[in-house]
Amino acid sequence: MDHKNMLNFFIYRNNDSLIFLWCARKFRMKLIESQGKPNRFLLSLSISASTLQNVVNLTLIDLPGLTKVAVEGQPESIVQDIEAMVHSYVEKPNCIILAISPANQDIATSDAIRHCREVDPTGERTFGVLTKLDLMDKGTNALDVLEGSSYRLQHPWVGIVNRSQADINKNVDMIVARRKEREYFATSPDYGHLANKMGSEYLAKLLSKSLESVIRARIPSIISTINKSIDELESELDHLGRPIGVDAGVSSVFLSQSIPC
Repeated sequence: MDHKNMLNFFIYRNNDSLIFLWCARKFRMKLIESQGKPNRFLLSLSISASTLQNVVNLTLIDLPGLTKVAVEGQPESIVQDIEAMVHSYVEKPNCIILAISPANQDIATSDAIRHCREVDPTGERTFGVLTKLDLMDKGTNALDVLEGSSYRLQHPWVGIVNRSQADINKNVDMIVARRKEREYFATSPDYGHLANKMGSEYLAKLLSKSLESVIRARIPSIISTINKSIDELESELDHLGRPIGVDAGVSSVFLSQSIPC
């Protein structure tokens, strides 16, 4: 992508707090507003930290949310455009799919799960994530999904609790947010028995471990592809003959010997 559209997004530790240079988010929003429709150009965010243990080795592609109707200012093809864009990424066999659904909605109507079924019918690459567990109606819970009784995936579902809009407005940093998330699951009468397998930190570790497994399994085919490319290029070079520089040198020597001084 063009270097003008690249931004570095740094996370660094300062007195036990994470400070974000959030200009990237503002840039992304202005880009969407100016375009009025989805496009395939990537906004690259490089994440670094002073302590590597706080950074998970993952490349995350944040795709636009699936929509059902075009609102004012959007093209009529917005639904098909976004679905095509999402499909172009999740269909790749080396891609791990994070299917995110809100807990306060029926999982049977999840567009994310529908797409995952289409491109990953065995569920090997799909991880289900439930958000907004803390916003469910009182007296209800999402245990049927998290425990796999209503919709089972090959990998276990993970529930997370993000910052509320009020937390964001108050500039609650991510360390505090993660601590509140751990406390929520640890003290929840519904999810306490699952607390060690819930939360954003657990999800990050789970995805990192899965990615390592995928890479390890794909290494033989990657090596085979590289070797095949090398053989094809060497064959093409043999067909083309010696480099121009070598032929030019030989021609110069021949001319100097043929023309009398």
